[in-house]
Amino acid sequence: MSFFRIYILSCVTFLVSDILAQKIPNASVLQLEEIMKGNEFIGHQPENVRWSIDGSKIYFDWNPKNEPGNSIYEYQPALKGSKPVLADPKSILEFDPSQSAFSDQYQIIDGSLTRFDKKTKQLLRIYSSSSDLHSVQRATISSIVFFQSELNLFQYNKEEGSILQLSDFRSGDEPDKRKDSTFLMKQQSELFEFIRDKNEQDTWEKSKETTFFRDASPFYIGKDQIENLQIHPNGKFISFRLSDYPKETDTKVEHHITSNGYTYPSSARAKVGTEEPTHRLGILNLEKDTIYFVDLSKLSDIRKKPAYLNDTVPYDKDRKVVMHSLKFAKSRNEAVCDVRSYDNKDRWIILIDLSTGQFKEIDHQHDEAWIGGPGISSWNTEEGTLGWLHDDQTIYFQSEKTGYSHLYLHNTSPLIKSIQRTFPITEGKWEVHGVVLSKDGKHFYLNTNRSHPGNRDFLKLEITTKKI
Repeated sequence: MSFFRIYILSCVTFLVSDILAQKIPNASVLQLEEIMKGNEFIGHQPENVRWSIDGSKIYFDWNPKNEPGNSIYEYQPALKGSKPVLADPKSILEFDPSQSAFSDQYQIIDGSLTRFDKKTKQLLRIYSSSSDLHSVQRATISSIVFFQSELNLFQYNKEEGSILQLSDFRSGDEPDKRKDSTFLMKQQSELFEFIRDKNEQDTWEKSKETTFFRDASPFYIGKDQIENLQIHPNGKFISFRLSDYPKETDTKVEHHITSNGYTYPSSARAKVGTEEPTHRLGILNLEKDTIYFVDLSKLSDIRKKPAYLNDTVPYDKDRKVVMHSLKFAKSRNEAVCDVRSYDNKDRWIILIDLSTGQFKEIDHQHDEAWIGGPGISSWNTEEGTLGWLHDDQTIYFQSEKTGYSHLYLHNTSPLIKSIQRTFPITEGKWEVHGVVLSKDGKHFYLNTNRSHPGNRDFLKLEITTKKI
């Protein structure tokens, strides 16, 4: 914290303390040293609460002894008289909600792909590699699992015991295929019969080659970074985001409190408003072995200038946007995606046809100040509430259309009239802060402030009747 900020905080602290001391007899005066202790003053709060893989324990990060960092604690809710205790690191197996419908759970442990049988409670190591393994995804068929290694997605088939590489993304530029592009090489082929015969033989031999299995064609991403590598549960489409991050110039902050008495500068974040990264949303069609990119230039108001500029002339170029992860429809080749503008003025929800790369705009949210709120996120790189109901044709999301963040449904079926497609499922002068779809798909569990802005109410909402 800079000296200037400490000085301002000191002034505010002593001003508030003085006011309290005058108006409240015998009031305790908070000192700056106590306020600046943070968690050491108020106590460390439990964080990152999650279930164990078998549902018998609750894990959370905690620091009750004021140590340099958090440790993982466990609590057994079904055990009478249970108290939080330090968890054994070797016994920590966390539950993955995305795999709740399966009888087993795959995850990466110590760099290896593992399988945990929920019935026998046995953990089996499936595949180990020196490459970085992560991002386990389940398929429609329970025996097939997808995972990422370095830049690419792989498929593990439990029934066959096979591992197959599905994509072939490569860093750098594609090698030059024009082997005889120079005038000299062309002239050599024309003048020397030996070279012509050799080329003809190579072409003939290549035409006779037989391949039993077709590998994915390589795709070179240049200097871009590949992110959000996802695969449709049917294993036919892979979506990805190519990002070009410009080199930023860090600002410098002078530190005045040092061990040797001399100040020193340290790097801080770049200035706000510098050049933003460029993102492209790509789709790899595995059956056709082809890649196409989603053209987002048709988003509504993509070139509209913010109101504070007092300029109605659109931008010459599309505003920079970022696409979040895709939510796939399990029974169709479609997905919904949350797109945010980097100036934090707009949020679009689009329905993408994975077989063509074309999209339809489902919802457009705009705020001249700053798009955000519960379930929408307050920063363009954070995802908001978005998902599919079990009918696989209705999506749910949150919007501040009424001034309060509420939950909405949108039916994507072409049989539904447009005026009936989108409708709120919660209403009122309160907001939804958290949304979880029940396992049977008939209810939402909501975290709201319905009773009071400062409260958090846990509600169960029946989807068909809207009964809370």
